[in-house]
Amino acid sequence: MSRSNYVVMTYARCGATWLAQLLGSTGCLGRPEDWYNGKGYRKRGIADYPLDREGQLTKALSEGRSANDVAGLKMSATRMDELAGFDWSGPLAPPHFIHLNRLDRVARAISDVRAEQTGQWRSTSARDGEPSYDAGAIHAALRKHARDEARIRLYFAVNGIVPFELSYEALHADPEDAVARIADFLGVALIAPPDHGKVTLDVQRDALNEEWRERFMAEAGALNELPRIDQARRPGGIFRR
Repeated sequence: MSRSNYVVMTYARCGATWLAQLLGSTGCLGRPEDWYNGKGYRKRGIADYPLDREGQLTKALSEGRSANDVAGLKMSATRMDELAGFDWSGPLAPPHFIHLNRLDRVARAISDVRAEQTGQWRSTSARDGEPSYDAGAIHAALRKHARDEARIRLYFAVNGIVPFELSYEALHADPEDAVARIADFLGVALIAPPDHGKVTLDVQRDALNEEWRERFMAEAGALNELPRIDQARRPGGIFRR
């Protein structure tokens, strides 16, 4: 089995689905989708997508593989928790890791909150709710993201993994360069650049995101306070659960 099998270790609202489509469009870098998200696939209309782990692994190793024997999948802290006790990494023997993060954590938290409120996790999905500014929800998202990131970095450390680090910002600025650097990291000859015609997603961020960001930063910032990871800071310096 190819040593170029890989996992995109990532978090919500970091552009992982977009990256997956870019990588898949090259024809030689696998298809790193969230193959263990059976309920998500069924919700998107794939009624026969397997819900058992073995069936999902088969999908990852077949549909997630390109003709040159490179397979990819996406993974998050939440998904790893769901897969506890299941050998999802062994069949990849062993995988390389790409760590996709977002440098602007506040922007990511705001994007997460908006997606939760509207149900629109992808630009191709319909909206079933309206966004409403909620500082507490943004704080909660920031805390969850901080915990998830700490756990992923601990996972890398205890397993001796040195991942390829990629930011959402770098991906957005130059997707062709990001894909080329990933191919180089994997030791795969890139036969073609990403085909943007095969990418179905658009950036969802708009002026409202920036408006919320400015308001949140104005309310939450406090240079003389170190934020608590388990509590939310409310305007006026009051911390609540």
